[in-house]
Amino acid sequence: MATLLGKESSYLFYSLLLLLPYVMLITMAIVNSFYFLLPLITLPEALRLKKDCNEGRLETIPQRTAQMNLVFGVLFVLSCLAA
Repeated sequence: MATLLGKESSYLFYSLLLLLPYVMLITMAIVNSFYFLLPLITLPEALRLKKDCNEGRLETIPQRTAQMNLVFGVLFVLSCLAA
């Protein structure tokens, strides 16, 4: 995908994929339950990943993204169970 999009568009696409779930969480919290804000704990790590990606430090981005997604997913499941 990055080859097709190019460098700048790839950074934008990665940022969109990284940060859009947080917008959805806030929407779900407003509509349903504030328990859906629990995964926001991972937002600082998402912002660090975005910064590192934009600065070209790509060596550990895939591993760190996977770790953050795991924590986000577990917290999201817990928030669904609590709501």
